Amino acid sequence: MRQRLVARSAGNPFFLEELARNVLATDISDDAGHTHQPEIPPTIQAVIAARLDRLDAEHKRIVTAAAALGNRFSLQILRAVFDSRSDASFRQSLRSLCGSGTLQQSDTDEASFSHALIQEVAYSRLPRGQRRDLHSQIVAALLRIHSDRLDEHAEMIVYHAALGEVWEELLKAAVIAGRRAAGRSAYLEASRIFDHGITACRHLPHSSDRLRSEIDLRFELRNTLFPTAGIERSLANSTEAEKLAVELGDRHRLGWATAYVARDLQLVGRPGASMVSAARALEFAEGDRSLTRAAQYFGAQAAYSRGDYANSATALRDLIHDLESRDPLAWAGTPGPSVIFYRAWLIWALSQQGHADESIAVARVMRRLADEVNLPLCRTIAHLSEGFALALAGRPAEAEVTLRTSLSLCRKWEFFAWSTNICLNLGYTLSHLGLFEESFDLFQQAIHRTTTSGIFVNHALELARFAEANHRAGRLDEAVRLSERAIEVAGLYEERGNEALATVALAEALSALGSIVSAKTHYAAALRLGTECQMAPVIRRCNEGLSKLHDDQDRARVASTPITAKGIGAP
Repeated sequence: MRQRLVARSAGNPFFLEELARNVLATDISDDAGHTHQPEIPPTIQAVIAARLDRLDAEHKRIVTAAAALGNRFSLQILRAVFDSRSDASFRQSLRSLCGSGTLQQSDTDEASFSHALIQEVAYSRLPRGQRRDLHSQIVAALLRIHSDRLDEHAEMIVYHAALGEVWEELLKAAVIAGRRAAGRSAYLEASRIFDHGITACRHLPHSSDRLRSEIDLRFELRNTLFPTAGIERSLANSTEAEKLAVELGDRHRLGWATAYVARDLQLVGRPGASMVSAARALEFAEGDRSLTRAAQYFGAQAAYSRGDYANSATALRDLIHDLESRDPLAWAGTPGPSVIFYRAWLIWALSQQGHADESIAVARVMRRLADEVNLPLCRTIAHLSEGFALALAGRPAEAEVTLRTSLSLCRKWEFFAWSTNICLNLGYTLSHLGLFEESFDLFQQAIHRTTTSGIFVNHALELARFAEANHRAGRLDEAVRLSERAIEVAGLYEERGNEALATVALAEALSALGSIVSAKTHYAAALRLGTECQMAPVIRRCNEGLSKLHDDQDRARVASTPITAKGIGAP
């Protein structure tokens, strides 16, 4: 028997212990009093199931309720589920279950299963209806014993209310728990919780209150989806909120939903449609300053995407001045104090126009504000924006330091939506420092993340900057290929500024390859686009490139002119 047990357990100590326990608890004599070899269960789960079957009915009820609470659980909550029993009886059952090795008590108000598999088997054997009823009872117990501290236990209420289908309580708890999770930058957790709240709304009777609750939850959900790169889902969510607001006939909520649609359209590479939605949102604002700011902000972002950097910067400056004169820490459609996010876009717009000193000054203020509020996302974006400004100002060594900090924060907090921009700018910076292997790896990460996330805004810039990096590394044919692709993508997503950058990158690569006529053509096209978008750096590169081509042609013409005797002073 010993050999059979060891062989069946395959050396697993817990399995072996449970098999031995099962053998000792099994009656191995028949009606005639003869003993026989007991049957050995084939799996550890079967052994545990047999053990649980041997419990008396009262102990079984306690174990199944504990299994619904989880592997580790509060005795206070478990006791509240069995509030009809006397305390002495409950404690006696608990001692018995601990003595048999099913449970173990760690302190006066906490216990756990002696092994996670026991909890797993006990819970998995519960019929669906019984599971639902148990979780519903747990919700009722939580509401009774924590009535004065429900905010602290909102996450637990969400979990059990979802499984217990206690829709009213799930809705209330999801709002609290989701905001708490978002407040600590746990956006994946927050989005999951808000989804539970939306599910609860869908199970409640149709009413105006239910519609209002679902719209508001979708607004909360939207702010958690973007940082985790759920942009296509965010657009669908905002669009659904817009439809519900129309059904409700609520112009205020319709304005916010339309503003969020504007933002999401810009992110998927539709800035023209975004500007239309932002203008519509302004029509619904009707004196609501927060909605007005949000719509103007999203319109400024769309203007940036289209290459209208000057108007974008003007709108952002006005927004910063207005907000700081009234409520400097207000959140107006942003996942943090809005003045921080306004400054990020202002820095980028200024840098694209070549206003290096102003953009760096704005970045310093933004860094200070982000450190003061100490929200991980704000700090991540502040370091990104400062690095962007420094890189475009020709200060790559300084840019590298702050961009590495941004990337570290981004990875720690899983801000996937921002990782593409950070990898792009750090890759661009490292190429200026000659660190091509790491630079190329970062560019490839950015491009891969874009194609998988659906956030195509600035994809053309990724390709254009990667083309420039290839040019610096001497890979001119690849620089031409990437530039041509960048021009195509920029046209597809209405990004004139990025088209200018891609076109000048192509002209420079062609010039280096000796394709003079084609290089001149693309320099002229880039100069036209750069002038329209007021991009001084692009204009400078075009003029320098064209001047070099003319100088090279002049030198070639002189070199090819025959030197005659008269030309050297012969009589």
